[in-house]
Amino acid sequence: MPDQERIFSSIFMDAPVGVVILSSSDEVLFSNKLFCDIIGKTELPPSTKFSSFLEEWTDERFLDYLDEIAASVSGSGAKEMRYRRDDGSVSWWRLNISNLRPKDSVGADAKRYVVFAEDISLRKLYEQELREAKESSERAQEAAERATRTKSEFLANMSHEIRTPIHTIIGMSELLSETALDPEQQEYTEQIQFGADVLLSLINDILDFSKIEAGKLSLETITFDLYDTAEDAVDMVSLEAHKKGLETIVYIENDVPHLLLGDPIRLRQIIVNLFNNAVKFTEKGEVELRISLDDRSDGKVRLRFQVRDTGIGIAEEKVQNLFRVFTQVDSSTTRKYGGTGLGLSISKNLSEMMGGRIGVESRESVGSNFWFTAVFGLQEEESFYHTLPPGYFSAKVLVVDDTPSVREAVCAYLSEWGCSIECSSNGPAALDVLRSQAAEGNGFTLCIVDQMMPGMDGWQFASEVNSDESLRGIRLFLMSPSGKSGDEAKMKLLHWYHGYLSKPIRKSRLFREMVKCFLGDDEKEASEDEAEELERLEELSDGDAVDLVEELTGSIILVAEDHEVNQQLFKTILESFGHEVDLASNGKEAVQATHGRRYDLIFMDVQMPEMNGYEATSAIRSSGIDTPIVAVTASALRGEEERCRNVGMSGFLVKPFKKRDLIPVLDRWLGARDDRFSSEEEINSSLSSEEIVLDWNDALDTFMGKEEILRKVLASFLDKLAEQILLLHEVVAREDAEAVRGYAHGLKGGSLNLSAKPLGNAAAALESAAADGNVELFPPLLEKLDDAYARFQSYVRKEILS
Repeated sequence: MPDQERIFSSIFMDAPVGVVILSSSDEVLFSNKLFCDIIGKTELPPSTKFSSFLEEWTDERFLDYLDEIAASVSGSGAKEMRYRRDDGSVSWWRLNISNLRPKDSVGADAKRYVVFAEDISLRKLYEQELREAKESSERAQEAAERATRTKSEFLANMSHEIRTPIHTIIGMSELLSETALDPEQQEYTEQIQFGADVLLSLINDILDFSKIEAGKLSLETITFDLYDTAEDAVDMVSLEAHKKGLETIVYIENDVPHLLLGDPIRLRQIIVNLFNNAVKFTEKGEVELRISLDDRSDGKVRLRFQVRDTGIGIAEEKVQNLFRVFTQVDSSTTRKYGGTGLGLSISKNLSEMMGGRIGVESRESVGSNFWFTAVFGLQEEESFYHTLPPGYFSAKVLVVDDTPSVREAVCAYLSEWGCSIECSSNGPAALDVLRSQAAEGNGFTLCIVDQMMPGMDGWQFASEVNSDESLRGIRLFLMSPSGKSGDEAKMKLLHWYHGYLSKPIRKSRLFREMVKCFLGDDEKEASEDEAEELERLEELSDGDAVDLVEELTGSIILVAEDHEVNQQLFKTILESFGHEVDLASNGKEAVQATHGRRYDLIFMDVQMPEMNGYEATSAIRSSGIDTPIVAVTASALRGEEERCRNVGMSGFLVKPFKKRDLIPVLDRWLGARDDRFSSEEEINSSLSSEEIVLDWNDALDTFMGKEEILRKVLASFLDKLAEQILLLHEVVAREDAEAVRGYAHGLKGGSLNLSAKPLGNAAAALESAAADGNVELFPPLLEKLDDAYARFQSYVRKEILS
């Protein structure tokens, strides 16, 4: 079969891999040209042993391997092995060896093997490089993880070391603000607090960027007031704006709900970033924050925030780079205005985490409008401002300001409260309006005037009004930029103005000044006591004005804190609430103190010398003491709270904090000791007194004898009560203890502040049962609450409102 042999010979010799025929004794019988090329020879000498090319196996080991192949079912095998080339170099090949088993052959000598040898040296080189790269990558990853841990530890320490003195500044300035200060000193104190808040926000930017890098930035969902959050944010920057002569405006449109659920700290952070940038890049004109409603559905709202300025603007081709990390418009921007370029990048991440977007429209030399949207939940409480009776103030007001945006915001707020509004852009024109209306017998009740206007400022305007007999009945409010209200302290001694408002105008402050105006007598401003009662009136109208601190006095509290100033800060605040305070300077002293005295609450700083707060807490818990321990830490890194709880701490308080931040902590950990009912007998006993339905004289005293205001509040409270009682029936039916507690708590606060003790006590009993999880007591308690409500409603409608 010469043709077949020729074909076989051709395939054998021209195969794309090295091919060898071996005898049973490992002798090379035939080899093709490629095999010779692989090992670097032109031809093989006679009787060449195949094993002579192997780097790792001996002749005997290779012969054993051939026998294994012959004995196997498949009669074949594959190996990757190193081989020696003729020049002494070592490379890799892949060997596929099969037993030929010729037909009718007998005996070992008749065995033949075919070997296919493929050089895989290049693949092995790639594999080695990949393996080394992987090992290098693993080492790099390990180094990166070590660096991340080191950075986290550094950030935690830095956070604590920097936040501690800031806490001292904020805390002491807050205590200073509660002492007897004149208006100028009070304003300076507030500016110290604002400055500390700004410094704190810069530190937070650095920490937040690190968290964003690590994917560990998270949002809270808590109740907050949008007005307070937005106005506080702008206040932090407004002083710098007013130093540059800029007008600052906050305008929250009237249909925007302000009692929200979300993360107020992160929202404030975005506003501060955008407003601060706007002030930085604006030399003249104004900066405005405007908040509007984008959408409202399913218990949520999407709000739109716009920060508009009249600054240098941004070229269109440079806008796309604005929200990148460490990026500003150009290098000259950084040199002139400073900044790291982190703020906008962080703001973008935060707005997206809040379910919104961020963007900007800008024109060079005209100004910019940075905007972002965010989604928030709605609180179940109804907005105080939206529950005011129609025509609440019924006053005729003239607003005088040379900035249209300011006039728009102030007029919108006043119109919402029932005022009749007119506007004027300058002093002389306003005087003409006042005089013409007075001559017609249709004079203004109130005039709100800007201090800094061209031609005629606020003090010149007031001089004209007070020298005109026909205008002396008009009350005047002066609007002045933050930091400027103290410039004319001597002028204030003339008492030309009945109230003073700092710019940007805060809606809540404007409302309080309006109430003071209509509650005070005609000859003087409202007293400090009246102002305090008016703040209480506003809280009452919100439906939850119970003074928690009064209910929680008389406790014994241990404060473990190594910083002497912070010790005194804690002591002063807690003693002002009526508590007895012991101090410990480190963890060891704290542990020793708990062995000698029983405490109702312990505040434990986590970073102290000798023994830190974690170790001290573990020691206290191991001795069987179950006193609530609240961790006090300046670390804002994620995981800190979990670490505190793991060692047995009960709560968590982040420095710096303010006096008001302690109230919910005290309420949670000290409130559980009192005002709890464990049985129906105790409940019946607590509700069995024959107190009058409503103590009119006591309530009237609360409102400084102003019967008309008290009747308005009672009418509004009655309308709200009906809805609250209905909601309580729904959550009681569902046995939703947390919802029951919340609704009952709000009802209790409003009732007791109105001196309606039976109604308040009934709500308190239901709140206590809900707090303890005693759902079986809900039905009898709700029945008693319904009875108290019916008696209260009947009495108020018949005896007071009829």
